[in-house]
Amino acid sequence: MHRGTGLRDIHLFLHDPDSWMDIMLVQNLLVEHPFAAGFGQSCKAWRVLAVSLSNCKDPDGKLVYAVQGIGDKATKKRFEELMVFTKGFIGPIPFDSGIYDAGSCSALVAGLEDLFEMVSGMRNEKCVTSSQTAARKNEDRVK
Repeated sequence: MHRGTGLRDIHLFLHDPDSWMDIMLVQNLLVEHPFAAGFGQSCKAWRVLAVSLSNCKDPDGKLVYAVQGIGDKATKKRFEELMVFTKGFIGPIPFDSGIYDAGSCSALVAGLEDLFEMVSGMRNEKCVTSSQTAARKNEDRVK
């Protein structure tokens, strides 16, 4: 992390055009959605994503994750770290009026924001569905 000139911390990996590991991870997550896999399918979904990522190449034709690639657990862990980071990064933005320059938004930041919205929306849907199911069960018990 690097302290910027404003009041906000600047995280170097967001402005690093060579952060292909994170760029490819976010791009693939936006397409694959392993975090939305159903019960019993999660491990397989993360494994498929890891295999796909292990074959990704940067613009110079080099494997992004080198010859050894990346595993499914490491992929999921990095996803979780990025979501925690994104929650902290975009959460205070409305209150930092004038500090956040939307024009300097990189493809990685935009992808993280889209991914965070998608994941948050899915979690909200699950909560609503879970609440509805619990309410229905409660009504059935009352009857």
